[in-house]
Amino acid sequence: VALWRKVPLYSFCVAWFFITLGPASNLVPLQALQNDRFLYMTTVGLALGLLVYSALSILTVEVWKRMSSASDEFHGNLGSLQEEMHALQGDYEDVVGEINELNAKKKALEREHDEELFRQRQLENEVHRWQGGGGMERIRSLRVEDWSRELGNLSAAQLDAMRRELQDRAAGEDPEREEALRVRVALAELELLRRSMREPNRELSEIKRALDEAESRKGTLALQLRELDREMRSWSHQGDDDSGDRIELR
Repeated sequence: VALWRKVPLYSFCVAWFFITLGPASNLVPLQALQNDRFLYMTTVGLALGLLVYSALSILTVEVWKRMSSASDEFHGNLGSLQEEMHALQGDYEDVVGEINELNAKKKALEREHDEELFRQRQLENEVHRWQGGGGMERIRSLRVEDWSRELGNLSAAQLDAMRRELQDRAAGEDPEREEALRVRVALAELELLRRSMREPNRELSEIKRALDEAESRKGTLALQLRELDREMRSWSHQGDDDSGDRIELR
């Protein structure tokens, strides 16, 4: 019954052989004890059975060849996908490390920038207090403008040298003169701070731009990793289905 259900044509040929052989098997006595014509119909079933068996054998061999080729292709493609996955994971980790490093630099620059801004406000308040004191606000404002223009024409090295010189001079002057010299020191330091803050601002802008690019690459790599993972799962399911087919064919 199992053979009939699995290969009905082959089972039919076997049944044909025994059914056609039955009348000549002397189950019912015959006058002719031996005659070649009794085997004509039986031979048809035998020949057809051999033909079916040969065809099934050839088909089975061909199916196994194709399955073996498909299995090799499957494992080759899966290996390529795994290599690509490892490469993408390495790139993703590199980008994440780059982002962490850029964030650390950004925080350091922002902290330094905040400290410089705080110092700048202190110096500006010191200058504003001197301008508004002593009942000579207009005159002192003009003097601050002149000193600022003069300091703006100096190089950084000249500004630093003048700041030190003014500090030394202020130590031995009368209070009013000392206060004016200290305001000039504050103006020189303010000018140095403004110049030094321009470079960190540019660097901070470059870091933010690099962060945006790194985040964009990170998103692209994450999307590629998800797509690749989905493709690998699909290949794995296909491999499981192929294995099931091989077991069924056996």
